[in-house]
Amino acid sequence: MISLTKHELEKIKVFRYKTNESTLIEKYFYNHVWDAMANNLPNWLAPNLMTVCGCLLPLISLVVICYVSPDFSETLSHNVVLLCVVAHLWY
Repeated sequence: MISLTKHELEKIKVFRYKTNESTLIEKYFYNHVWDAMANNLPNWLAPNLMTVCGCLLPLISLVVICYVSPDFSETLSHNVVLLCVVAHLWY
């Protein structure tokens, strides 16, 4: 079993992940969205739960697509396409 010192535990508490901002959309859009989400989510929310929740909306959009066009040959309505866009951005 690994035990951490008090100093190491304090460093973990104040750690903030920072990306290298390699693209303009990351620098000017996503960083603001990520910061807003991270600052407004409850502390009890585990990162793994966020990942699972992030996967749910794209899966829901896939189920909707399969329901609307089971053989993928029909044109999707604007609402379904909008759902897919939101699901992709959410993920």
